[in-house]
Amino acid sequence: SDDAVYGNDLTEFLVKLVKLIELPKPMVQIAVTHCIGSLYCTPVPIYNDGPQACRHELNIKAIEDSNVVKIFATELKKMEDDTVYQEILHLLLFLSLSSSNCDCLLDMDIIDVISRNMVAACGSSNSKLLQLSVEVLWNVIEYGNPDKVQDRIRN
Repeated sequence: SDDAVYGNDLTEFLVKLVKLIELPKPMVQIAVTHCIGSLYCTPVPIYNDGPQACRHELNIKAIEDSNVVKIFATELKKMEDDTVYQEILHLLLFLSLSSSNCDCLLDMDIIDVISRNMVAACGSSNSKLLQLSVEVLWNVIEYGNPDKVQDRIRN
């Protein structure tokens, strides 16, 4: 079906697109982050006639199937640019509404990184970073696998 072909093509495209996050260019990193956020969060318009875009659910599934969360989590661990770090964290806020994405974040040990940076943000004037950190961590607790969450809290 068209959905299967589109899903495969989109997944391949996402893998290539997200690799651009590794370039040490903040503007590129932010653009990639916004692109993924738009695909994940923005409903697809439906038109009365003419060609139709794919269903929004296919975008979400392709993002979840293409290890986007894993790649962004890896980049977040080593991100030195505060603006890009905050943009990635903002994207993770939306991606962490999915239990499979939360489980990936738990497996990646990104929770420790977010927690450390959250503590550092407490001493700075960056209340937005603190807010995003708390919300991502809350989503992981709420939507993540309860056993993984408990293991993480114990450690």
